[in-house]
Amino acid sequence: MIRITLRHLIRHRRLDLTILLCLALGSTILISLSGYESVISNQELHQALISASPAERSLLITGSSQTFDAILYEDIQNSLGTALKERVEIRHATLQVNPQFEADLPFNMIDVYSFDPLAGHIRLIQGKLPEPIRLYEVVGSAPPLIETMISKRVAEQTGYQVGDRITVSLYHRFKIVGIAELLDTNDDAWGGDLSAFQVTNETLPLIISRSSMRTHILRPIFLHQVSWRITLDHERIRSEQVGNLRLNLLNFEVQAGTKGAVLISGLIQILEDHQARLSPIHTAFFLLCLQSALILLFALAALAFTRDQSSQVELATFSARGASLWQMISPIALKAFIISMPAALICGTGLAQVLIRLWHRDINIVALYPFPGSTWLISAILAGAGWLVLTLPVLSTLNRESVRERLLQQPWIQRYSLDVYLFAFGSVLSWQLTQSGSLLTHQLENDSRFFDPVLIAGPPLMLAACIMLSIRLLPILARSIARVATHLQGSVLHLGFLRLTHNSQGAGWVLLVTGMVSAQVTLNLVFKDMLASNLSLMPAPSLGLGLSEAISLNSFILILFTCSLFFLLSLFTSQGRLEEFKVLRALGLPARQGRFALNIEFLPSLLLGVALGTILSLGLLWMLFTYLIQASGNIVIGQSVVDWGTLAQLDTLLLFTFGAALLLPLIRMPAQELWTTFQEAE
Repeated sequence: MIRITLRHLIRHRRLDLTILLCLALGSTILISLSGYESVISNQELHQALISASPAERSLLITGSSQTFDAILYEDIQNSLGTALKERVEIRHATLQVNPQFEADLPFNMIDVYSFDPLAGHIRLIQGKLPEPIRLYEVVGSAPPLIETMISKRVAEQTGYQVGDRITVSLYHRFKIVGIAELLDTNDDAWGGDLSAFQVTNETLPLIISRSSMRTHILRPIFLHQVSWRITLDHERIRSEQVGNLRLNLLNFEVQAGTKGAVLISGLIQILEDHQARLSPIHTAFFLLCLQSALILLFALAALAFTRDQSSQVELATFSARGASLWQMISPIALKAFIISMPAALICGTGLAQVLIRLWHRDINIVALYPFPGSTWLISAILAGAGWLVLTLPVLSTLNRESVRERLLQQPWIQRYSLDVYLFAFGSVLSWQLTQSGSLLTHQLENDSRFFDPVLIAGPPLMLAACIMLSIRLLPILARSIARVATHLQGSVLHLGFLRLTHNSQGAGWVLLVTGMVSAQVTLNLVFKDMLASNLSLMPAPSLGLGLSEAISLNSFILILFTCSLFFLLSLFTSQGRLEEFKVLRALGLPARQGRFALNIEFLPSLLLGVALGTILSLGLLWMLFTYLIQASGNIVIGQSVVDWGTLAQLDTLLLFTFGAALLLPLIRMPAQELWTTFQEAE
């Protein structure tokens, strides 16, 4: 089996490489969209955290001293996971200056603080860090001198220096042993509260060691309050984890409340606002992914149809030699596995990474975030779908007669009306979308709108169904043109169009894919113009710029993918068309008309597909106009103006590129080979 598969791969290496390229480009489209969304979402979250105040983006937990134990910290670790950066224990005591020492102190109150850890957040300018109280120096019930430290700002405000002593009472006496300054006043460890490092309201702040704050001599030396400041590693907070992180924080807030702890933070609100802002962005990428997935689905179906036709001769040869079902299927299945797995898992993922890096370099995003875990899941699904599409035509060929008999026994509506059912389903979803905007969720009473993905899928499904319905018009259109062309002397138009009336399946796939791609590219063009004209009005212009560039790359890859697909379809069917026209040449067809007759088959499909795709996409844009505005950042646009000149140029470009891809296998064939083929047939 392996030897047969390798021989088949070598014999059809050009064709197999073309299939691999087609699947790789299709995989690149969906994988890159996932990467675009991940980068834009994470960049928006990064900007939201940076712009928030330290108190909002960190957690402050307050409570009694018995509240703070190992169990509470374990709950924090479980809630934050890898996002937990540091826990700073803050102890604070307030001392009233004894009246007999008020003459020596210009302050009425003394605030005593301890921070653990303190290293890494300050820099010593003079002296040393305060050491714990030496209990062996205790005389009587009063503690000895307590080493303390002040900040550089306090030293400048008060004039205190290292070695000065501060007597609050006979019980509390301090000696300044160090002066330090903050490394970063915006550090999350302080939470924006710098009262320990500057004089406020005639209160002198002192910093002692944690052990001194907790020391007891018959009774606690300092009656203090305890709190924890929890800082987070912003680089480890990913946008796809925001939902779970927010839910974990809400659960922790409830659990901590049962233990007497109070959580003070604006992080939950930051995450909620991020989800609200990203909801329209997710909707925009959902539309792009859905449209691209439909295009890829139809493209794979077209490949399955052509492979089904091309495998009949090989399977007939295997069957004539007495091969079993397993012997006939296994080489083709192994070959499909060899092609589809590298195409999706390696080539598709690699090309998507290259595209995202180029896109990231153009829009100058601060950081390039790694691919989300769903990327590899998408790659695996695409690889499996490609393998099935390249393998299933074998089974359909083996069971062709029985399948046809079963189909003939089915009612007409089941045999031909899949497009009608799809159109009805998409129409119901679109109607519900325009009426209430939601099927599974309710409209929130705020400025943020959360979209229902079931209803958002309605208009794209209706668009695809309309293009599928238009395939029914192909035989009618071809028959009408053939009747007109019969009156033209010396024309071979009627031959190509008459063939189209009897077998329109291949042209139908071209019409379907052309219409879907044309609609997608037209939507991308209009949506990009809307973003470009209103970029300055958006709350986050970088997000609009990133989305606009992602849409442009999506359009480019879609066109490249469609060209490779059409080249492949034309390559599959070119030999069969040559055989048919050999017969026509034997009946008297002039050789000079052979090339033109070979090239006329897909012309109606291209023209009808581009026209329908453009018209239907504008209708889809009108239907989703409100939602597309919100997807661009909740900005208000009075009216969207379509640039008809650019749209006409785009349609012309699509016709030229798609037509060139369809005709390339025939154009590359030398004219002498065509002449020889016709002469041999004659």
